[in-house]
Amino acid sequence: MILANVAYVRDVAVDPQNSDIMYASSSSAYTSGGFRQSSGGIFRTTDGGANWQQVNQGLEWPMAIPIAIQPDSSRVLIGSPGGGFYWRDFTDVIVDTDRDGIPDATDNCPLTSNPDQRDSNNDGYGNLCDADLDNNGFVSFADLALFKSAFGSSNADADFDGSGFVNFADLAIFKSLFGKAPGQ
Repeated sequence: MILANVAYVRDVAVDPQNSDIMYASSSSAYTSGGFRQSSGGIFRTTDGGANWQQVNQGLEWPMAIPIAIQPDSSRVLIGSPGGGFYWRDFTDVIVDTDRDGIPDATDNCPLTSNPDQRDSNNDGYGNLCDADLDNNGFVSFADLALFKSAFGSSNADADFDGSGFVNFADLAIFKSLFGKAPGQ
């Protein structure tokens, strides 16, 4: 999610212990019909703002205006529209960077959406982010040779998209992963 989809960002707080972690508050979540859970509240990024996740879980009233971060503990101070404040630890927030429904902590491709978690060679990396066919930790020309020999077959390891057939769609995935370690 990007914050461009939020009508009004009211405040931003940067974690003094890690500048890649930021929180943003939005008050656009309230309409005449009440609070729209999907439209706003508190958002968090752990990658310097490239991706944001809504972190309203457990908040009684996630419409917030001022927010601040306690410097020595990274606890977040949330201000309510009525003038009250409360602290919240966001250490229990489940992060799903690729938004595939699998938390990053257990996702075998945390940067690539792969809800089926298919890992045909059982190396811990999902097929959609693992073109390392020789399992040496790096996608190289040796892997390209293995991919070429599997092209047109039903080789599960080279079938990155899970279509049941190694084809040009898989070649496009291979090309995007070339030169990288599995999982990237």
